[in-house]
Parts: sequence; C-alpha cells; structure tokens
Amino acid sequence: MELKDIVFIVGGLAGCLVLYLAMWVLAMRRRKPMVKVIGGRVALGVAALIAINGLNLYFQNQGRPDLVSESPGPPSGSASTLREVEYAVMDSGLAHLVEVTMRAEVEAKGTLALQCRVLDPQRKVLKTLEQNVVPAGGKFWSVMRFDFQPESVGDHVIAVEIPSGVDIMKVVVKELK
Repeated sequence: MELKDIVFIVGGLAGCLVLYLAMWVLAMRRRKPMVKVIGGRVALGVAALIAINGLNLYFQNQGRPDLVSESPGPPSGSASTLREVEYAVMDSGLAHLVEVTMRAEVEAKGTLALQCRVLDPQRKVLKTLEQNVVPAGGKFWSVMRFDFQPESVGDHVIAVEIPSGVDIMKVVVKELK
C-alpha cells in the first residue's frame, strides 16, 4: 500500500464523518430526525466501501517478491561502480515495482545520488531514474522506489550506479497485480 492509498482512505473516512455531521446539523435545524438516520446510513455505507477498497489495496500486493538480490558496493578507493541485476519478466502486461536499498558498512552518512536504468532484453532503456536518498537510521539509506512497464517478456536488466560509501545494494522486484 502506498502513501497515496493511505491518504485516499483517511480522506474518504474524514469525508464520511463530515457528511454525517452535516446531515446531523441539518436534522437538528429542520427538526427531522429521519435526515440524521439517512445521513448516518449513507456515511456508513460509503465508509464500508472505502474500507473494502483499502483492504483490497493492502492485500493485493502482499505476496512474496519475484526477485531479491544483493550486490556489493564499490571497492575501497573507487568513486562508484555500476552493478547490473538481471530479472526475468514473465508477463509484460503487468507493471513491476522495484525497490533499491543501500546499506553502509558502519553507519549511513550523507545524501546519496542514485542513478538507475531498466533495460529490456534488447538493451533498450525502458526507464531512467535519478534520485537522492537520505540516511534512514542506522546502516540504511531511504528506499528508492519506482515502477516500470515492461514491453516484452525476457531477461530485463536493472543497472544501478552505486556511489562510494555503500557496502551492499539490495534490489527487490515485484509484479503489481
């Protein structure tokens, strides 16, 4: 579940509460208690639909990832290194979520400028992404997360330029159903 989904659910539930309160105020002003009952039922019905949608979003992509790979960072003294991770795409109709996490040997310090490309089996660039990641506490930097839509089945390549200071790069790929 992504942040936009959580915002949708919380905003929808808040909207249901506002709808109920507006109907309650209308019922008090017009002295018609049935308006309050109707407002409560409508708000409850909409809240149930939003909750069902939220549960669906949560459980939709909770399966195991299709790929988990770890690659070493650059050798000591090197400014950066390019690491390529191969990933077999079985269904080109589904979007794929990629999460790249960098881990330091001792403690994550400073902002890292990550560059990532996704290449199809013919080595055509499907997606290029540059993102700054900040220390997330301890040995880890924040997660670089993006999705891409493959155009064909076959072995795709995720190429990441790993800057110095990184001990291990972890790549997780998952089909979005």
